[in-house]
Amino acid sequence: MDTSERIEQTDAPVQQQEQKEQQPDQMNDVESSQPVEVKAEHLNYLKKGVNLLLKQKDEENYLLMLEKLIYLTIQYLGKNNKRQLNFEPSEEMITYVEKVNKKAVETFKEGKYQESAKVVASVVELLSQKEIVRVYENPQKLYESKILAYNNLSCVYNAMKKYDLSAKVISSTLQLEEELAAAHYGQSELSIISTYFNYSAILSQAKQHDKTIPALQKGFSYMEKVENKKGLDDSEVTHLKNLRISGLFMMGKEYEVNQNIEKAKGCLDKAMVIAKELKKQNIIEKVEQALANLKKKDTSS
Repeated sequence: MDTSERIEQTDAPVQQQEQKEQQPDQMNDVESSQPVEVKAEHLNYLKKGVNLLLKQKDEENYLLMLEKLIYLTIQYLGKNNKRQLNFEPSEEMITYVEKVNKKAVETFKEGKYQESAKVVASVVELLSQKEIVRVYENPQKLYESKILAYNNLSCVYNAMKKYDLSAKVISSTLQLEEELAAAHYGQSELSIISTYFNYSAILSQAKQHDKTIPALQKGFSYMEKVENKKGLDDSEVTHLKNLRISGLFMMGKEYEVNQNIEKAKGCLDKAMVIAKELKKQNIIEKVEQALANLKKKDTSS
């Protein structure tokens, strides 16, 4: 999955304009009050229009028409197979998800959080259609698209400081990632580590400190599974070590919140050892500062 389509967690300020908040389990199927029979020739003609807009580089209208094509294709495949279609529905869907998520990332980086949330929510709504599996055919590919969209939506809500909502959305991501990891699909066992660590960070911001350490522990359990695999290359080993530093630092800070100074120091000490091994000077300084703060608290108690 292209990481350029993913929004990174940030502490950006809240924008004032409010919008209706969207959650994966609240998306409803779009129903027409007067349903019209969709035929293959209609879809094939619409696909030509999509191709023309793409050729003209009319991105906005291209995405609008592509979205319409997908919704009508979902309706069509509810009663028909795809043999008479001159295009592959799954390819159109994957293209749409990638392009709309890319648009969401761009608006997010510009600080337009309300707009970014609206863009991502349109993808989530589409992916929540009951018949969407007929378009994807491969459930695991569908899960990948949902995970990307849910992660982005969670990051947008987090930037808007809607932490409880952000945590709820990312929990939907984890349900899907758990299934992919259980099937050993792609890099799911590796990516779920970061998701659990992100989940923990969001829970901490939401003041749900009773859930943060269990989330981190879950991430570490997946890390151990990956570390025990044979044939990891140097870049994968280094990536896991960097993840471990992040997890240990976060766990140390959570133990500090819970007034368990001894366990907090133990986690930070372990993070320091790995940071020095990787010669991460910025991380070393950050951990040193955290340890100094702990020492002050321990002395004053």
